[in-house]
Amino acid sequence: MKSLSREVHTLEAPTAPGAEKLTLIEQLIDRLRLPYPAGCLVLAVMTGFLGALLSNLADTLDFNRAVEGVLSPYSQRATWSGVLDITVNTAIIFYMLIMIRYLRQKLVEMEPELIGLTPEGAKILRKVFGLSQILAANSHLPSFC
Repeated sequence: MKSLSREVHTLEAPTAPGAEKLTLIEQLIDRLRLPYPAGCLVLAVMTGFLGALLSNLADTLDFNRAVEGVLSPYSQRATWSGVLDITVNTAIIFYMLIMIRYLRQKLVEMEPELIGLTPEGAKILRKVFGLSQILAANSHLPSFC
């Protein structure tokens, strides 16, 4: 009986990947071999604080000036405002990374209801969400720079 259910499942498998396929960002986080939220935090810190530090280091070629540029980027303001700035930036990146998986899972969960709304059914829905994953992943990549 199990082999029969496998055959039926393979016959109904989608021809084009839709929302159930991991996005590029999710694949990158999964490569870290950490729980997804921990991987998001690591990537957010790497692209937030460390990304700003490396950017300033490439600009100044001096580590002390680079750290100063990250922690106090505004010459007339206190250091805590720079720390707050990079913390908020890192938190926004973390939130964005968490939301990528959450929204993809919501799409997969809502797929049966969405199929009823499209005139061509599952085929066009998978095509649209497969394309939207590529566009969404590519639009998020510049935010890491």
